[in-house]
Amino acid sequence: MFLCVSLFVLTSVNAQVFYVDLKKGDDMNTGNKGEPFKSIQKAVEKANKLTGTGSITIKLRPGLYVLHDKVDINPVRIFDENSKFIIESEVSPGDSIWKPHKMPVIASMSANNSDTQFKHSTGFLVSSNHTEFKGIKFYGNSNPYVAFYYPISRENPKLEGLKVSQCMFVGAKNSGVIQGGIWAHGADINIDHNVFYQCRNAILLFQEIDNSIISNNIIYDAYESAFWMGNDDNLKFENNIVSNCNYFWVGDPKCEIEFSISNSIISDCKHFVGNWGNKGVTESNKKFMEHNINKEDKIFLIGPEGYTFPQAHLHLKPESIGDDLNAGIFK
Repeated sequence: MFLCVSLFVLTSVNAQVFYVDLKKGDDMNTGNKGEPFKSIQKAVEKANKLTGTGSITIKLRPGLYVLHDKVDINPVRIFDENSKFIIESEVSPGDSIWKPHKMPVIASMSANNSDTQFKHSTGFLVSSNHTEFKGIKFYGNSNPYVAFYYPISRENPKLEGLKVSQCMFVGAKNSGVIQGGIWAHGADINIDHNVFYQCRNAILLFQEIDNSIISNNIIYDAYESAFWMGNDDNLKFENNIVSNCNYFWVGDPKCEIEFSISNSIISDCKHFVGNWGNKGVTESNKKFMEHNINKEDKIFLIGPEGYTFPQAHLHLKPESIGDDLNAGIFK
């Protein structure tokens, strides 16, 4: 008993919370609640150097945070199922005091900062197990020299444990482009309760994505596809709303896996399935194991009201079908 208590106390002592405040912060501060950092980059840099055990949490206060280079999450500390590297809003969507303007916004002006497979720009490069993002709004990259921008990337297929929850990815096809909201390899990926709006592609998962789940998301107006997906059949897909997209699903033309998709709305997509290739995406006749998939009803989302965003911005209008799926950033 004494040993268990001692281990709990040790883990609690080593757990660390940093705060980031764009208005009141200073990167010369300690990063605690009363002396927050000003930039996300400084908070992650500090977190990466921490030794010991336990979770590390970076809490973001409201503001527009602009990234001029990628933020590399590459900590010394080792994380497991009981400890995480977390970047989250100080106030979570659904909390009683939450308002749209309290959601921290991350945008990028970075030039191409990665050569993995091809030249592109990434916002957060996840190089650690068990990393989480929660309650953040991601805008696109407005650098005119960047064709491919991914707000969250995980390039190493040997990593595991990536969770993205209650976030919004809002692109603009003629200005702040998001090539893909999340581009990741590796196991145990959990993407739940997010909104992807006008991203070229919403979610791209490829190598060794065993034991992953995509659930309770709204994906609207993905003008290439909602998903690019690798060849791992141990993928759970449920309670999602996908609408007004060019393709629903794009995959490897050599893939023989019959993916299972369930309890979702997939409507108003110009094409259902496509194959990737040297000449771009081409239509495919690939079939899925479909369970309770609604392909008929139209989806309507809530837009701005005057000069402000309403509480349920980019969520379902009251007259829209799909409320029972509990999709979007509110759990």
